[in-house]
Amino acid sequence: MWHSASSTSVDQAQVEPNGYGGADVWLRINIEQTTDEDGNPRWEYDETHGVVSPVPTVAEIEEDFATWWGNLEEQNVTDSQRIAELMQRVQEQEDAIVELAELQAEEV
Repeated sequence: MWHSASSTSVDQAQVEPNGYGGADVWLRINIEQTTDEDGNPRWEYDETHGVVSPVPTVAEIEEDFATWWGNLEEQNVTDSQRIAELMQRVQEQEDAIVELAELQAEEV
């Protein structure tokens, strides 16, 4: 997710088919109309973007916006973030195995 701004109004969900059976999808939250330093209208919002297939409708997205938001945010996770999450899971599993081994050793 990142913070963005536009000089034109924006919709909460925007779908643009890419011509290859998929679509670019932008989702926006916290949309607020403000003015720039010259007094012109400006819209500020938080957004996320992803490429999905097959092409959804805006209505489909709006019916389950939170799920769509989560799915697109997951697409934007970097490799280093994924590796860090996996390393944390590995450590948690190792800790659980050690704990189980200690419990078994106490029973013997």
